[in-house]
Amino acid sequence: MTFDEFKLIVDKKKVDKPIWFALEAEKRAEEMDIANTEKLYNIHLPLEYKLFLKEYGGGFFAFVTVYTCNENSDFYIKSKNPVEAVNKNKFIAISDNGVGDLYGFSITNNKCDDKISMFSHEKHEVQGTKYKNLYNFLLSKGLQTNEYF
Repeated sequence: MTFDEFKLIVDKKKVDKPIWFALEAEKRAEEMDIANTEKLYNIHLPLEYKLFLKEYGGGFFAFVTVYTCNENSDFYIKSKNPVEAVNKNKFIAISDNGVGDLYGFSITNNKCDDKISMFSHEKHEVQGTKYKNLYNFLLSKGLQTNEYF
């Protein structure tokens, strides 16, 4: 799925279910915000995540929250990802499930995988998920639809 295809689905949901998007959105991330985050963690974030942050910002996105690279946000990625923990677990969180587990990207050779992984707070380990990329995750968890998989 391309970013433009994802945007079309989101735009349709905004018309069909405007209440899902009624909460005020966070400021969109700028290229410098993303570059600063990548430098802080010495990683390369997935393109899908960067495009999402530039278009929608972080914070509430229908039924999920998305952490952002904008340091002035209440959903700043650094607040959920201490550098030491990211280095140790080879994982950076970009969302949560509301009960302690974190969704995000596994890191290999300083590059974030496109697939969404989950850090289990009970097992203290990174586990795989069915989400092959950020858009699948956001469509399923955020917009509660699986019709585009």
